[in-house]
Amino acid sequence: MKFTLDWKESLVIFLVLVTVFTAAVWYPSMPDTMVTHWDADGVANGWGPKWLGLGIIPIIMVGMYAMLTVVPFIAVFQKNISKFYKYYENFKVVFTLFFFAIYVMSILVNRGIAVPVTGIVMAGVGVILYYSGVLMENSKRNYFIGLKTPWTLASDRVWDKSNKLGGMFFKLFGVLAIPVAIVGSSLLLMWMGLMLLSVVYLFAYSYLEFKKEKKRK
Repeated sequence: MKFTLDWKESLVIFLVLVTVFTAAVWYPSMPDTMVTHWDADGVANGWGPKWLGLGIIPIIMVGMYAMLTVVPFIAVFQKNISKFYKYYENFKVVFTLFFFAIYVMSILVNRGIAVPVTGIVMAGVGVILYYSGVLMENSKRNYFIGLKTPWTLASDRVWDKSNKLGGMFFKLFGVLAIPVAIVGSSLLLMWMGLMLLSVVYLFAYSYLEFKKEKKRK
């Protein structure tokens, strides 16, 4: 595994730089107070100074890019990460595109252009969740990516079974984010509640699989 400036990495760097450049260029012409938060129905319910409205997402993108790029090369189980690194690279692209889309949406809203905020956000979250499921299904035991419990980290078999199941759940909730985006807040709490229950179930599932493995040994 080595750092390669391929088209995926170049696209991620380009989007991060465009976001930073946009913040600098648009700063003088943006309103002094910007919408920075919306409720589940896409109605603005939070405001802040324009340095925050324009600057927070570029700062997040730069910081996350640095972390996502560096950590795999200093992490424990680097050999395992290398086995699914191509899926990880794809996740970096998806993650960066999501934040870039949210940033463009924020600028449009603050320029007085009506956009379907809830639909954009939930569609983006759905894509992130779906590809997170793909990444989980293909991940190998490590301390950085995937379902990390004391029991998955102790066994390759428990890791594989738990993360394949977790990947299926994440992809399912990624798909279900689309009707939530269409219907709105009336489905959002149910969707979030089911996701929380699935996480609790996965935690218990990894423990039970570990106990089964110990009994067989």
